[in-house]
Amino acid sequence: MRQTKVAPQQADYGLDAPGVIGIAGLIGGSGVVLGSIAFGTLRSRAPRLATALLGVGGYAGFWGLGVFGMMLWSSKIGKLRERA
Repeated sequence: MRQTKVAPQQADYGLDAPGVIGIAGLIGGSGVVLGSIAFGTLRSRAPRLATALLGVGGYAGFWGLGVFGMMLWSSKIGKLRERA
């Protein structure tokens, strides 16, 4: 009997909590977009409100995108580094 060598496959553990990652990405993208739109439309009429909405949207947006990126990196790269 002849045995053939099979190349080891790279492990793929998938995403941890894909729903949470998706919601974080959605919140992040929406916050940045909506904050920017609110700032653009209200800038001339209510500059203080426009700046406040940009700050809130930007804060929520970048927080969400940060969580999204961190969880995605941890799921796809971090586990493999920890395993090695």
